Amino acid sequence: MDKRQMSTKENTLDQSRLVESMKRHPVVWFFGITLSFTWIYELLIFGILKLPMYYLVPGGYGPTLTAIFLTIMTSGRTGIRNIAQRCLYWRTGWRWYLVVFGSLPALMLLCILLIPAAKAALQMPTYTAALTYIPLFILTLLLFGPLAEEVGWRGFALPLLQQRYGPLVGTVILGGFWGMWHLPLFLFVPGYNGAGADIGSKLLAFFLFVIFCIPLAILFTWVFNGTRGSLLMVIILHTVNNTSPVWLFLGSVPKSIGDGILKYLFTIGLALLAVLLLLMTRGRLRYKRSL
Repeated sequence: MDKRQMSTKENTLDQSRLVESMKRHPVVWFFGITLSFTWIYELLIFGILKLPMYYLVPGGYGPTLTAIFLTIMTSGRTGIRNIAQRCLYWRTGWRWYLVVFGSLPALMLLCILLIPAAKAALQMPTYTAALTYIPLFILTLLLFGPLAEEVGWRGFALPLLQQRYGPLVGTVILGGFWGMWHLPLFLFVPGYNGAGADIGSKLLAFFLFVIFCIPLAILFTWVFNGTRGSLLMVIILHTVNNTSPVWLFLGSVPKSIGDGILKYLFTIGLALLAVLLLLMTRGRLRYKRSL
């Protein structure tokens, strides 16, 4: 056997070991690649080059791109076909559509009504504004979070975490990583999600955001399990979270209220909703091993 053949054989063995490692530890690989890809990209774009926010899109696709890569490496066409089918699965029943489109806006509206100053400033959207929301919804779905993330978070990581740790612990782990994945934005984007200018206020805002992500992840898990693993429904729910509660109701509420008491009240309301879902499902969040 000549040196070229030996080198080819060694490369084949290395690739085989790599794929075997991905099969044995898919969640570790997923979180490792996802965080590395997005953090390095956002450090370069926002921390070093100081570019505008619309450069966020490629880095935001870290979870979905990682999930597709690992699925190809470990499951091939069968795994990709499964992801595609779940992204298109819409026959979940009309009640789930009410939950997906209405739960978070209703919770936000309730929180606004509990604050006298916010309630006084609230103005419901006009017909023209409602029509404007449609292209905003589509743009957000495609570019700013939902499609870029959910194939990874709920499509790849959540089923594996639920199988190993159960629905509650698995969701808490996922929610923590989901929140931590946003760290560079708090550090390098001025005012991101209420972060101040000094490092202390940035880290505090980041910590509160991670806490917020955990009950939100519980809601997402409940919807994902209840709709038999429909990625389409959690993608839509993610889009609603990113658009309608803020755009429909906060536009007329003073920013000081929105970034202050209203944000904390909404987090508390979301936590109470998560507790209610856990009590209703005895901690199972409608999980079935077949998902």
